[in-house]
Amino acid sequence: MLSIAENGKATKKALAQIAIIGTYIKRRGNLILLNNENELVSASELASAFRESTDNLKLLGISSAFDVIVDGEIPLCDALKAYDLYEEIIETLLEDLSAVFVRLKVLHGGVKLTLELGAKTQISMDRLGFIAVSDEVNVELDDEDVFVTLTLGGGVKC
Repeated sequence: MLSIAENGKATKKALAQIAIIGTYIKRRGNLILLNNENELVSASELASAFRESTDNLKLLGISSAFDVIVDGEIPLCDALKAYDLYEEIIETLLEDLSAVFVRLKVLHGGVKLTLELGAKTQISMDRLGFIAVSDEVNVELDDEDVFVTLTLGGGVKC
């Protein structure tokens, strides 16, 4: 993508994709660098990462919104797990997305991330097979909408 951009042949779409991936790399790096000696990171820093990533989706004409309730610190591993899951889903479905709503709740050391994704066409579970559905992760499909919920922590060290 960068070589296309450097040769002046980049489309707005390619540049927007670079911005989305670049933001993820920058913000993930910030989370790692800003963690303290106890391997904790500020919940507000995680919120900032999601906010910037969500805002960048508008560059591709994807409607996006972000709702946040955060307080305190959380284990770095939980912050990375939530942010990595978000990015993997977004990059996998990017071509199909029409809307993304991110709800992040971080209280008492626990993380609850809810992604509500609107797609241009129906998404099958096969497309989402990379998501390891477990006690922590739930995936629901409803026509063109995809709902993913990740629940972590609650004071439990990862």
